[in-house]
Amino acid sequence: LFFEQGVESFDEVIEGISAHVGIDPDDKTADRNLRLNHIVKQLKQEQRRLIVIIDGAESIFLATLERIRRMVDLANNEETTIQLMLSGQPLFLLNFKQLGIVSFQDMEERKYSLDPLDVDTTYQYLNHCIETAAGESHDFFSPRMADRIMDTARGNFRLINRLADRYVTSGSLMDPEEDGFDGSETDEPVISVEDNG
Repeated sequence: LFFEQGVESFDEVIEGISAHVGIDPDDKTADRNLRLNHIVKQLKQEQRRLIVIIDGAESIFLATLERIRRMVDLANNEETTIQLMLSGQPLFLLNFKQLGIVSFQDMEERKYSLDPLDVDTTYQYLNHCIETAAGESHDFFSPRMADRIMDTARGNFRLINRLADRYVTSGSLMDPEEDGFDGSETDEPVISVEDNG
């Protein structure tokens, strides 16, 4: 289950999981623990595991993040039924570390980070996406177009995808300043590249 735009509240997570698992939409049990028990019971009956992916995790309120983490503990009391994958900007790690004061069950955690794409990897990434989608093996994006997209997006995957989509659907890429992709007018975070030495 993928929450592409992050989550505003814990109730949104429970509602999304309930719908995804197939819990009756009329079942509006107020007790979240009881609803979670229904979800876990459904997953066990179907002998399946649910992976919940939340993007934009840096914008999740700390109380909501705590409830989500506690939900994983409750759901996995006897066996693993729900796994959680959180994706976000570096600010997320600072927020997540604050949960260290709360007592949770021990679980394996893995942390990965992606460096911003450079010109070559942007070029390879864009053409790989087109090849995967179209099933054709030719370079749709020229190195020059990949350079323009990378330069505007500054390595940010979300902006790269939006610019590439605009190019594919319209056949052209306007001047970045006219196009509004200078990084200041978008709701997407822009990765800044720092010189560390």
